[in-house]
Amino acid sequence: MWSVIKIDRKQIVFFKNEIKKKLGEDCKFYIPKLHIEGIKNNKKMNKQIFLLGDYIFCFNKNFKDEKILKQLKNIQGLRYFLN
Repeated sequence: MWSVIKIDRKQIVFFKNEIKKKLGEDCKFYIPKLHIEGIKNNKKMNKQIFLLGDYIFCFNKNFKDEKILKQLKNIQGLRYFLN
């Protein structure tokens, strides 16, 4: 089941590792990004823009169980799950 999750972008790597520890390696994440390359003031510039802002999509079979969602609400980097 897919779930929409609001996270703290500064802690995205830590959040992914923690959720994989609790749910297993079968978690799939979808985080669309836009990569922009350009030249500004004679310097090459690379920039990533998250298209959904602070939201990501995560797939796991265990999201159907409400007990598991309650356990996951205390993961560092998580703001909240959308219902």
